[in-house]
Amino acid sequence: MSNRIPLVCWPLIATVVVQSHVLFNVFVFDDFVYLYAVSNLPLLDAVSVPWGGRLLHSFTTVVWMVKFLFGPDPFAFLLLGLLVHLASVGLLFEIVLCLTGRAAVAAFGATLWGINPFIAGTLGWVSAHGQAYATGMTLSYGDKVEEMPLSSSAGSGFSFCCLSGR
Repeated sequence: MSNRIPLVCWPLIATVVVQSHVLFNVFVFDDFVYLYAVSNLPLLDAVSVPWGGRLLHSFTTVVWMVKFLFGPDPFAFLLLGLLVHLASVGLLFEIVLCLTGRAAVAAFGATLWGINPFIAGTLGWVSAHGQAYATGMTLSYGDKVEEMPLSSSAGSGFSFCCLSGR
């Protein structure tokens, strides 16, 4: 058995090292509005309140669950966002590996995306975590990438979305 760390671990380690500073952020701006809603309204009422003209059922439910389990501690919310981002980095590694067949290329691409300094804005602001959750859900369909012909517009669009990170 080898003592070497698997190549998929390097993007995850780099992401934790670079992005862990977001765990020390605090609630800002409309984070307080979401916390107020999930603290003072029944869950079904809280998820039916439109925010910016949109209904955010899934996001509001996640906020409610984290607040119910851990209280109004920003660390728990920010840790969840970082864990979702780490899962997305791992999923991106698998997708690039599937597309290229080269683990080094997959590790390089996943690392670049994981340590992107611009993602700190999403990870450090609880109200923007919906973007990280949606990205993770989109990448979770990556096991279908082998079934998609890359010459099709759906395959090309999916590949572009995966590689662009949004």
